[in-house]
Amino acid sequence: QPFTMSSSPPTSPEPTKASQSPESIPNTRERSISNGNFRARSTSAATAFQPEQISSQHTELLQKHMQQLFSSVGETLRAEMQLHFNELQFQSDVNSLASKEYENVMEKTDEELDNLKQLRKEFEGVIPFLQEIDEVESEVGEMQRAVKMLDKYTRDLEHQLKPYF
Repeated sequence: QPFTMSSSPPTSPEPTKASQSPESIPNTRERSISNGNFRARSTSAATAFQPEQISSQHTELLQKHMQQLFSSVGETLRAEMQLHFNELQFQSDVNSLASKEYENVMEKTDEELDNLKQLRKEFEGVIPFLQEIDEVESEVGEMQRAVKMLDKYTRDLEHQLKPYF
């Protein structure tokens, strides 16, 4: 049928299971039981596996495979444990290196702190000289002002006395 846009559901020539009555659909389990197949199947499965039928070859093969299985599981567990051990060892090594690096930094910091303390002592020894320099500088400034005033006074005096000479 070609595709068309219709609102009605497609019609089917065969009836669907939903349209069939429950009585018309046979129950396969009931049918198996009524035919005797169910009991026959269950007893055939039980009789198919008899421990007496297992040969020594099968036992040896089973033991070999179980031994291989346990060996493989053991190796896997050992490998996993070794992996975790290696990871812990690596972290321990990294921590040791970091600890040594911090110790080196602390030593350098202590050395720098000692150098700063000594520099401060030297600076404290220089402070009185710096104060003297500041005092001398201020006195020199006062002297310069006094010299300027004297210079101005002498010029003014010269101008006043110039007509008399």
